Amino acid sequence: MNKLIAILAFGLFLASCGSEPAPEKVEVTEEGNTLSFYGAEMTTDGAISVEELVAKMNDTTMVEAKVMGTIKETCTKAGCWMKINMGQDDDMMVFLGDHDFFVPTSGADGLTCYIEGRAYYDTISVDWLQHLAEDAGKTAEEIALITEPEFKLAFNADGVIIDGYVAAEEATDSHEDEHSEEAHEEHEGHDSH
Repeated sequence: MNKLIAILAFGLFLASCGSEPAPEKVEVTEEGNTLSFYGAEMTTDGAISVEELVAKMNDTTMVEAKVMGTIKETCTKAGCWMKINMGQDDDMMVFLGDHDFFVPTSGADGLTCYIEGRAYYDTISVDWLQHLAEDAGKTAEEIALITEPEFKLAFNADGVIIDGYVAAEEATDSHEDEHSEEAHEEHEGHDSH
């Protein structure tokens, strides 16, 4: 019996590998924006900008906050971290709880997100920076260029909302639907554009 449970658990693990993390829920706002929710339940209300967060961090070592920013990149392997653009070629590392939830591994770069949790400054070691670069799909040569630790703003998020994310399979399905609809309309002599 234990062997059967182990085999089933391993099968579920393999099935989940390489699949895109699914949001806990998806909402469409009155304005027509699609919001995807990950981790703890939260809202977009009361979110501050990254600039406002940086100003708050001048007075303390840790701030509980809800922040709105632009996703620079996400972990391409598992979706276990993301970087938020801070401008001037800088970013804030966002870690996702204790790896108890994940964000999309692709398709979220450049989208607006809302994160809720704790901001703090941290020294990120060379080993960890190299690990993050590997997760981001950097080449061995690019990873080898990382030789200095970085002191930077970090964030431990309990929840994340991504505005405008559409999963690859949804995008493919809707494109296929549009293609089929377009072919059908053209067949009837209608121009779909």
